[in-house]
Amino acid sequence: MDIDGSRAEVEAAERGVILRVEGSVERVALLEDVVGRHLASFGEKDGLVVRWHRSDGTPGSMQPAAQRTQLPA
Repeated sequence: MDIDGSRAEVEAAERGVILRVEGSVERVALLEDVVGRHLASFGEKDGLVVRWHRSDGTPGSMQPAAQRTQLPA
């Protein structure tokens, strides 16, 4: 998917899903957050955590499974 000169790719792999994002430093951080949060919410019941590893060695972000609060009955 291309968004304002930035790119996000999703690839199914044997041991999981490979996510790639490309763009400016600011856009990469934004894409990590948006793509990671959405994917983590899809895997919420399984406790999915998304961890990003950047090719330039700078720390990537992490999006844990969404914690939803149960409303009282």
